Amino acid sequence: MSKPIKKFDRAHVGYYVNYVVENNTQPFQIVGTLSENQTETPNASYINDDWFAYITAESHNPRPIISGNTVINAVNNVSRIDDYIIKNFSCRYVFSDDFCAWVDYDFKPADVLTISAPLIFQKIARSKVRSLFENKREEYKRLWEMQTAEYNPLNDYDNYEKETHKGTDTTAHGGTDTTANTGTDTTAHSGKDTTQNSGTDTTTRTGSESNAHSGTNTNANTGTDTNNGFTYAFDSVNDVQKDKNTTTYGKSETTTFNDTVATTYNSVADATAHGLKTELTHGESIETRHGKSTTTTHGETIGLTHGEIIEKESRGSTMSPAELLTEHRKMWEDFNLLGIIATDVIKEISV
Repeated sequence: MSKPIKKFDRAHVGYYVNYVVENNTQPFQIVGTLSENQTETPNASYINDDWFAYITAESHNPRPIISGNTVINAVNNVSRIDDYIIKNFSCRYVFSDDFCAWVDYDFKPADVLTISAPLIFQKIARSKVRSLFENKREEYKRLWEMQTAEYNPLNDYDNYEKETHKGTDTTAHGGTDTTANTGTDTTAHSGKDTTQNSGTDTTTRTGSESNAHSGTNTNANTGTDTNNGFTYAFDSVNDVQKDKNTTTYGKSETTTFNDTVATTYNSVADATAHGLKTELTHGESIETRHGKSTTTTHGETIGLTHGEIIEKESRGSTMSPAELLTEHRKMWEDFNLLGIIATDVIKEISV
């Protein structure tokens, strides 16, 4: 059988957490890996929490063991928290003297299913650890939020304010407004508007106008005019031609024009004198009598609903960058989530 590199007393935590069986595996972890816990306690309240997944992830830090005269690594990986416990708490004493008294430490099982002191230790330890995790789940969740929170190490304050406006402002109008018009408005017109025309408009004509007549007018008479005379016998109703006169036209009369008629203007002046005076006398009076009453009744309701959201963010520092970085480093030196939980676990299983 292979052995762990360091020899621990059976009363030490290291005796159990470093226990290696014949096939070079290290089966007895105090907390175990995430897959082990999901199989053993699938309904635990913390089983799906991020902090629990973090501490039970495989450490990928192979455990060195002695096989014959050779130092080799254990086949399987332990959980991250078990690896931390092995490194820091292996020398702690388990439970009490009573526990050491009734367990047969000399019995070495051939496999992990055979009853043995390490197997008993694992069962009792894990029962205590599960109770611890249930009781301190909320604390570990808050510590995980601290470890994973995003922040700027050069800011020592980061304020965020959010204002939500809600509700309705209502303005109700009631009552009646009345406007009464009384009295008389009078407009009186008086005085005279006078239009006086004066002065003379004169038109003067000079020069001459000439009308020249030329050409020939000819009147030609042609044709024959015949006049017949008739009479009636004393005892007849029929007329009888009495005489006949015939006039024959053959004369032509020609008039020739060759004269000029001239009119000469020698500064002839036509004058129009203005002296008309027109007067318009005003004496009318215009009155407007007021007796109208106007009433406005108010009954409307005006509502303003609020739903806006105002967000304010401010960041800064009251310290110098060097002071802030020093505080930042000191805080992370003291804060170790894995160490905090591992310390709580070891207090439950050891003295």
